Amino acid sequence: MAGKSLLPPPPGAGIIASFIKSGRTWLRFMLAQYLADRHGLGPVDLHSLFAIVPNNDDDPVRGRAVYAHADRPDVPRVLCEHQFWSPFDPAVNPTVVMVRQPVDTIVSAYFMETRQTGRLDVPLGDYLRTKRGIARWISYHNLLVAQRGGPDVTWVSYEQLTHDPEATFARVLDRFGIRREPAAMARAIAAAQFDRMAALENEQGFPGNSADPADPQGRRMREGRIGASAALLSDDDRDFVARKLNETLDIAARERLASLGCNL
Repeated sequence: MAGKSLLPPPPGAGIIASFIKSGRTWLRFMLAQYLADRHGLGPVDLHSLFAIVPNNDDDPVRGRAVYAHADRPDVPRVLCEHQFWSPFDPAVNPTVVMVRQPVDTIVSAYFMETRQTGRLDVPLGDYLRTKRGIARWISYHNLLVAQRGGPDVTWVSYEQLTHDPEATFARVLDRFGIRREPAAMARAIAAAQFDRMAALENEQGFPGNSADPADPQGRRMREGRIGASAALLSDDDRDFVARKLNETLDIAARERLASLGCNL
């Protein structure tokens, strides 16, 4: 498999940037459905969506190589990205940042790394305390608000997309200069409902997920409810997360996340 590319995206391409497990698959699926509807790109599932909205990397299944519409200048090109690059110019690459509250994000990342990829085999409480746990989430968001916090970058949250999908999706389309079409937006939002995406995963699997299909914690569409992951933590775990957030999350990051409805 080809290595991940850290090169900047092509000029003119839009970017959806996020920490892992922040709900980007949900937003990507919604956007792919909308573009397919508006531009006649065919049916969208959990595999074909990468031909419409790929990753900004060299993954042969989900990366730039599978983008199928380079010959269609009328189709907006949007890539998904976890990395930062420099120099960064939002006028060259219109950018949407997607964030999610920390506990739901870190617990979801834990199940990805222990069940979906098999990279780690540690208890959840230990994972929270490793460099891949809450410390990584905090470092990423401190850097994110410093480097992508300007007015020319649109920030949305998993929580906003849950509570007001129409307005939140409209902001995403606006940032990418994609014309709003209310009926197509409604169809895309409906197609991207959690239960529908979970049913697709049950039928087709998800690219790159090697978990046992019978393992509910190994699914990509594992848990869509806001705040549900807190029940999986002990009191000591919750206290640890709260203390680390209080001690090391920058005030600017804290204020930005709170303004987006992310419960810290």
